[in-house]
Amino acid sequence: MKPIKEKIKEINTHLSNELEQWATVLTMADIDEWAFFLNFSDEDVFNALLIFNSITTNRGIKSGHLNEVNAQQKGSAFKDAIKDFCGIDPATLAIKVLDNDETKA
Repeated sequence: MKPIKEKIKEINTHLSNELEQWATVLTMADIDEWAFFLNFSDEDVFNALLIFNSITTNRGIKSGHLNEVNAQQKGSAFKDAIKDFCGIDPATLAIKVLDNDETKA
């Protein structure tokens, strides 16, 4: 059995590779002007926000930019920025997606 540090390093490598792959696909969709034809569901947006939040929070904490004192305020500002930028309220979306998952169970 692999030690936990090796497992985490392997997972990190897989995540980085997959993120790069999908970032490339979406960048090419924008460049080649077919991104508009993609259709993303509420679940897709929710998952993208979860991934973005996880990665950026990790980096913010490690850099010292995000901490216990300012996390609430910065998280609220982030939520407001997403709502202002693309009209999606992450909190409302989370309730919608998570409630929808419970009805599937």
